[in-house]
Amino acid sequence: MAEAAKNALKALKDVLYRVGVKEPWKMTGVRSLPDYEHYMPMGLEYRKFAPGTQPVKARVPHDSPKLVYDIKYFVRDYRRNNKYTARTVDKSPFDFEKMFANAPLKPEELPSHHTSRSTPSSVQRSTAAPCPANLSPSTEAHMRPERFARKDKKRPKPRPHHIRHSVRHDTKVSVHRKYAAMRASLPETNFVMAPSLD
Repeated sequence: MAEAAKNALKALKDVLYRVGVKEPWKMTGVRSLPDYEHYMPMGLEYRKFAPGTQPVKARVPHDSPKLVYDIKYFVRDYRRNNKYTARTVDKSPFDFEKMFANAPLKPEELPSHHTSRSTPSSVQRSTAAPCPANLSPSTEAHMRPERFARKDKKRPKPRPHHIRHSVRHDTKVSVHRKYAAMRASLPETNFVMAPSLD
């Protein structure tokens, strides 16, 4: 009995499917559109109206436009809502006394061996103008400023080409002269290393 009823329902379902009656979620094509029922023609007419001229009244909201439409210009420009603080200057005086009071150490609290340590001899420099340490004594003597000091004598006539120095030697001498002038213009300073805290 149950088997016969099941077969009868299945046969009815197949007949309806052939006609085109099926579940809405299984429909495809034009029938799946929500406006399908409006422009389906009746049995005695070709078509009620065209899909673009449906006699449907527009639903116009009667509330305030501020509530219906979110009219905002530059919605993502949140700088309009913030206080402009880019060019404000803090003119309040700085509390140095508070800073020094919270300092971990004071000058008089430092150990004595840090302040009394003498500068190593390797760091002490003479009052003469600083000179690179990698120069040999002969090169340093060659670069002394007095060697290239101008004299009131007239310059000797240039020697013949076969006796003249090479271009490389002349370039080297001009570089030495420039470096000697630079050394002479440097101020006389003493370099002292700061005491270490070890």
